[in-house]
Amino acid sequence: MLKFKKIIIILVLVFFIWCANQVSFASLLSKGMTGNTIYPLNNNNIRLETQVININYNISKNKSHNFHEIEVIFNLHNTGEAAQIKMGFPNAANHEENLKDFEVLSYPDLTPFDVNLNLKEGMILTGIEDYYHYSYYSWTVDFEKNERKSLLVRYKLKSPDGIRYILKTGALWKGRIDEINVNVEFSEPVSSLEIDAVPENYYYSGKGIQWQFKNIEPSFDLYIKYVPVPEFYQLKNKFHASYQRESDGYKWDKKLFYIGTMLEDFDGYLFECTDEELVLSEIKKRLDVCELIRNEIYARNGYIFSEEKWDDFFTIQSWYEPDVFFEYAKLNEIEKINIKQILEFEDAMKDFENKTYDEVIKALKEYSLKYDDEQKISYTKKSSSEINTTYSEITAWQERIEKNRKSFKELIRLPEKFTEFKTNCNSDGLPSTDINDLNMSNMYAYTNGIIKVSNGNSDTLFIDKDDSIFRLTNLESMKLKCISPDGKYVIMAGSSIPGFIEDDIYLISTLNGTSYLIGSGNWEDYQFIWSYDDSLQYRSLKKDTNIIYHFNPKNGTFLTLVIPINDFENFYVYEDNSVVLQSGNIIYHMDSKEQSIKKIIEDGNLMGFYPSDNKILYYKGSEIYEYNLSDGTTAKKVSLDEPIWKTQLIHNNMYIIYSGSQVIFCYNYNTNSLNKFSNIENAKDIKFSYEGDKLLYHRMNYSKPYESNSYIVYKDGGLKVPLNVESANCIWIDNDNFVNYSYDQDAKDIIKTNTCVTENTTEYYNTYSKSINNKVNPAFDFNKLFICVCFVLLITLCIIYWLYKKKMKAFN
Repeated sequence: MLKFKKIIIILVLVFFIWCANQVSFASLLSKGMTGNTIYPLNNNNIRLETQVININYNISKNKSHNFHEIEVIFNLHNTGEAAQIKMGFPNAANHEENLKDFEVLSYPDLTPFDVNLNLKEGMILTGIEDYYHYSYYSWTVDFEKNERKSLLVRYKLKSPDGIRYILKTGALWKGRIDEINVNVEFSEPVSSLEIDAVPENYYYSGKGIQWQFKNIEPSFDLYIKYVPVPEFYQLKNKFHASYQRESDGYKWDKKLFYIGTMLEDFDGYLFECTDEELVLSEIKKRLDVCELIRNEIYARNGYIFSEEKWDDFFTIQSWYEPDVFFEYAKLNEIEKINIKQILEFEDAMKDFENKTYDEVIKALKEYSLKYDDEQKISYTKKSSSEINTTYSEITAWQERIEKNRKSFKELIRLPEKFTEFKTNCNSDGLPSTDINDLNMSNMYAYTNGIIKVSNGNSDTLFIDKDDSIFRLTNLESMKLKCISPDGKYVIMAGSSIPGFIEDDIYLISTLNGTSYLIGSGNWEDYQFIWSYDDSLQYRSLKKDTNIIYHFNPKNGTFLTLVIPINDFENFYVYEDNSVVLQSGNIIYHMDSKEQSIKKIIEDGNLMGFYPSDNKILYYKGSEIYEYNLSDGTTAKKVSLDEPIWKTQLIHNNMYIIYSGSQVIFCYNYNTNSLNKFSNIENAKDIKFSYEGDKLLYHRMNYSKPYESNSYIVYKDGGLKVPLNVESANCIWIDNDNFVNYSYDQDAKDIIKTNTCVTENTTEYYNTYSKSINNKVNPAFDFNKLFICVCFVLLITLCIIYWLYKKKMKAFN
């Protein structure tokens, strides 16, 4: 009797504790609030010309009142006809909270707008797949033709772990933004040591920080965090002198370097770990990083090295200027503190290979007790080396770059083949030696049978040719940046290490592996535009912005063109050097023979250039037009029932047309057909069929990730068919068939499965190896099963207990 009571009580407690744990887990998933940029909901004739962002960062220790205040002025220009524009603003907080005191006012007269809060669970803005929110504010603004208006948006948000301000939604407005100014002020005086901010090229005023961005279509966001300096360093009231933070990779004259003795994978201190080999390798890596940073601090101040290794290493750095009069006094106080801490760690670990393991652990523990208390870890974990790289790793990286460059006599003049295909004659998949060094779960499939596998800072490409898989080699430590519409070329670039390495950017043929060196440095400092025939035109956004380079895939040649105007946004080049480009609302044509440029379209947005027909494709409002360069005539092609936001060329002369926050169209230029897709909420990894009348996509459910699934959707809101494959790993091979790539861990094979799509079902069959139909459904919820089992068990025990009581009562 007593045992039954105990069992029931224990089960009830287990059940409620587990449920409480699920509620707590859901709370942990909720994110802090973020600042945002407004976006259009029903029209994209509006340009966001400039915006001024003012952030008042509250560093109060009273977390219940720790709201940050944000005010943003948006200066807008209606480049079209008179219109009533609906605008949105993401409420990127969490399920439980909204932004506080949110309001929208006209500026400068401060007349308020009527604002509505719209719930849209886990909403993804079409065209910005890596960004989502749970609800959004909306309001309506009336614009006259060619009218300019300014809006003031202000609100408060609570975010204890710093402020993330979303700039990416600004890319949804027409064209590029002329200028963005950001001003961050803190509620109390803040030292430069106490600011963690990205991007790093900010100006520190002694009180706060500022950014200025010009001619930008934002592809990044802002991050600001206040991190108080621990009392240990005795630097709280120092370093308020203003300075311009340069993105040259050097930070140790303004930031404290931290030598962590915590082991993240172990979730504890190094000296607590029992894996002797791991501990010793971690110590060795930290010593190598310390040696590099200590010598970099000296080199930045002109120290002349007697050791040949370091003299050679720093001599090739563009910033290194030897100073025969170098003195230690040249180092500022922060640099001296960093040197002191590095020397203490090096002294504590001196000759550690020759010591017993117990002696090493004792020395490590003594150092940790001095430098690794909770306050310092909290502060310095954000100040750890961005490089986190050793001398040997940097030199190996440089050697890899130089090895690739040896394949080229001159930049883009005489390209030679430096990559190769490792052919695979076995139709069951690649030899295991070609794939066992990769995490094959990180796959993504592109058109033309291109498969990307991401591993840390490197992407590996496989090419499916006639049901044999080839691996593109000699691309170590490089990332795939973009792919041509028909998949014949890809652009890959290595990650730069600021201050030490500017990596190269390559254009690579997926047909034969021929590669072209087309640039170096940061990928985002270039503008790349593909044409329908897989030709490429690009330019630098940092210098010589009026110089366009054009790659002709027919003969593998490059052309260099100087454009007589600097302020242009979109451009296309033909092999005879003729150019069409857009500046503001105006589209120009530059004749290669006459070297003259003329205005051809007064009001339009350039989509594409078809020189074989001598025609230009452009859109205005909700209509797509074709302009004939031969006779100057214009013909309307199609009309949409929604204003056009943006267009993107995909494959086979087809365009994705973004129109509204949850609606997209597919326009097929070959057939002049237009298909609308509206039943694709929270869509990412969108893949259109060859004729553009159906698509694959993956629907994200951010509150319940295990319920995210892939679907096929038909045009005009038609049938939506759930799939048991990931759309990210699928490629259409014609209008009714697509293939899915997966990985068989046991057989070490890349598996290819064909799917035939009909109007009401999907039929699976194999092309080789095995099907993925038996794959476990990721949507299966073990948590729900556990609840059901516990509930049934609890009811069963209650019934047994009731029967037992009834039986005992009968005996009495």
